[in-house]
Amino acid sequence: MSPPAPSTLDLLRRCVLAVVLLVPFGGWAAQYCGGEVEVESLSYSSGAHAVYLWRRGERIKATYFAVASSGQTVYQAYEAWKSSHPKYQIVAVCSGAFSGAAPAGQNAVPVGLTVQDGVPKNMVVDPVMDGLVVVYSTGGLAVSNLDKGDLWLESLGRKVNARSTTDKIVLLDWAKNQRATLFQTQLLAYANELTLDTTRATRESRERRLLALVKQADGIVGHVIIDIKAATLLGTAASQALGHLKARGLTVVALLNLDTGTYDALEVTPEGKGLAAPKGTQSIQQATNLLVYYFEGT
Repeated sequence: MSPPAPSTLDLLRRCVLAVVLLVPFGGWAAQYCGGEVEVESLSYSSGAHAVYLWRRGERIKATYFAVASSGQTVYQAYEAWKSSHPKYQIVAVCSGAFSGAAPAGQNAVPVGLTVQDGVPKNMVVDPVMDGLVVVYSTGGLAVSNLDKGDLWLESLGRKVNARSTTDKIVLLDWAKNQRATLFQTQLLAYANELTLDTTRATRESRERRLLALVKQADGIVGHVIIDIKAATLLGTAASQALGHLKARGLTVVALLNLDTGTYDALEVTPEGKGLAAPKGTQSIQQATNLLVYYFEGT
């Protein structure tokens, strides 16, 4: 007789059990959620960490709060969503897209094309940022290189280029029908290769936060939040992160730059309480957008 399926309580108990491992390519790694979540110290940069969110059983999911609306701040919208889904365990929350300056009396709007749950929030495609992130209503995530115009829409059986006026109309209609969320940011690497010209990314050393989409050799997909505390050039941060992930035997589907400016928000909470590190310098209550990862039991 097959053993009974684990209950939600069993799954959540597993999610709060941490296993600390030594890793040859970093410092240490703590595992949670039966290995679905891993927090790794990075030896190549002081105080740096990587948070691996593995989607083996698709219990780790993502959602995104793009902009304040309906009289709510982004944080209030996040809290209302969390209250309406009491079985979800929040694993990580961080700022995502870069935000433009807020006009007096108005909310800040993310830079670049932005859609939340199928509703357009910013229709302007930024000409410089070449990473388009798609957060599906089912909790998955995809990245398109806007320079290639290769975003594949499975339900339509075609690729779209968001920088094409006609394709953008198709994309927005698709997002409405699928209740998908979109945001734009800087694409640093794609298909296992740097897209950033590291010789030109030398203007400013500062803390960095990157988001990587990776695949293991067996095809398992992971999302990785890389938090770098030391002042680092963007080109250096991208090169080091790409090299580290490839050294782990991972294929880097895409590597993106996340906001660590005024809205430097990051909380990692796989045990239901915030880890001391990695952690952002600002409260998530002040964020103008939030990328949320959660563990969904059965």
